[in-house]
Amino acid sequence: MLLLLAAAVIFDLKSRKVPNFLIAAGLILGMAGQLYTSGIQGLGVFAGNVLFPILILYLLFLIRALGAADIKLFSVIGGCAGFPFLIQCIMISFITGAVFSLLQMLRNRNLCYRLITFYQYGKEVLLTGKLKPYPSDNDGKNNLIHFSLSIFISYVIGLGVRIWE
Repeated sequence: MLLLLAAAVIFDLKSRKVPNFLIAAGLILGMAGQLYTSGIQGLGVFAGNVLFPILILYLLFLIRALGAADIKLFSVIGGCAGFPFLIQCIMISFITGAVFSLLQMLRNRNLCYRLITFYQYGKEVLLTGKLKPYPSDNDGKNNLIHFSLSIFISYVIGLGVRIWE
């Protein structure tokens, strides 16, 4: 998993894309692991762990706040490492992602602008009741982060927590 996630980060940094062959390899590994440890019953657990990130993070994908590859990477983690570890990775990755985003906005010197944009977006969604893509680059500065790096870091931290338990 570490190698797969590291490769995903490298691809993401180079091309802003994570190839589907990496996702497929991770899903195959997870499915094989579940079959080996739990038999045919493990397939249901595997399916639930893979589908969970898709269901809970789909809204963030719709507003373009999270990429499809990021959700797929969470599905791979769920399929390979199980539900509790998946939840831990999701929480840690959003914390590290928030830190990276804050650092990016401080570097770009547009924190106030981005906070105002967030407020206006939220207000418009609440008033109209309609979702639309979140404005990501209206000020001409690249505010996007490579969230796969946050996912990788969350996995490494999660492994460290498991070792100390």
